[in-house]
Amino acid sequence: MDSLSPLPDETPLPTFHLTVVYDGTRYSGWQVQPGRLTVQAELERAVATLIGKPGKKAKPAGTPNRDEQPLRSERTTSDSSNDSPSGDVAKIDVAHFKNASGDTGPDEITSNATDGARSFRVLGSGRTDAGVHAWGQVARCVLPNWRADATAVMRGINSRLPDDITVVDVRETVPSFHPIADAIGKRYRYQIQIGGHRDPFAVRTRYRVPWPIDVDLLSAAAEKFIGCHDFAAFQAAGAVRASTVRTITHSVWTREAAEPSGGAFSGDVTGNLAGKSTGQFAERFAEEFAGQRWFYEVEGNGFLYNMVRNLVGTMLDVARGYRPVEWIDEVLESKNRQMAGATAPPQGLFLCRVNYPSEVFLTPSLMFMET
Repeated sequence: MDSLSPLPDETPLPTFHLTVVYDGTRYSGWQVQPGRLTVQAELERAVATLIGKPGKKAKPAGTPNRDEQPLRSERTTSDSSNDSPSGDVAKIDVAHFKNASGDTGPDEITSNATDGARSFRVLGSGRTDAGVHAWGQVARCVLPNWRADATAVMRGINSRLPDDITVVDVRETVPSFHPIADAIGKRYRYQIQIGGHRDPFAVRTRYRVPWPIDVDLLSAAAEKFIGCHDFAAFQAAGAVRASTVRTITHSVWTREAAEPSGGAFSGDVTGNLAGKSTGQFAERFAEEFAGQRWFYEVEGNGFLYNMVRNLVGTMLDVARGYRPVEWIDEVLESKNRQMAGATAPPQGLFLCRVNYPSEVFLTPSLMFMET
């Protein structure tokens, strides 16, 4: 049997977990949309050509963009029987996901066993909005007739993708793997610049905050979100969820080194401006140009639509002195979106990683293998 010979009917189709990195600046988010450039559409086109099928350019309208997806751990008791899907992916409770977030419809729950004609469909772990980036988005693809290894999958897909999307890891999984249903946690990162000049190299990946910020208040505000809370006040309007209770295990602001992007104002340039090259001057000049650069990282068992950006907007209100830190307790208790701060802009947000139980994987990560 050659490498492209059909697999026997009883053999499960090869299913893969893709870790995807992308710059979301020029995309209208993750989800396929009519007439718009999206990350999902580019991946599906790449996978389709990899297996010799025409790429699908657009999905019918009717489903709004969503920034985050429900995780397996977020389902209600009535859905618990689907916590560990053991058969075909189509057995997952599609109604739950559609009712919970409006993000997942029947066209995205593809049967591994019977729907080989549509198995090039790529399903993501969550939908990032326009302008949002990812270092660790997860997608699932099924490759009928594929007999090569995970490394060949990664090379084949990457050779067909644009420069601002890259698959950095591929692992073969059990046939029932579902990137939404099987997820047990996510981590996001939000990047800001406090003061300084507008940096052309960072404008697409960082929110420049022009006002003075008390970073001690910023950190104190972040601590308020750790633990199990009802985050209804931080959910954007129009996203219906069975539950708005989430558990946050990590919520921390961290300062980065003050250096303009790409080192454009370091070394000889800063030395020429000062008349001499000194590390102290370079550091001072870098901060004057680049401002203070901070990032916020938050990890939990699930996130609501626009929740991370709403958390950031609320913390910035506290750090500007508009509200006391204790106000966050009132916002959480209110469960009212109007009580919280404004939604922070999309360009500072990154999906860092999505966590899964080890039992869904059949092969190790390529990122930790010796070459």
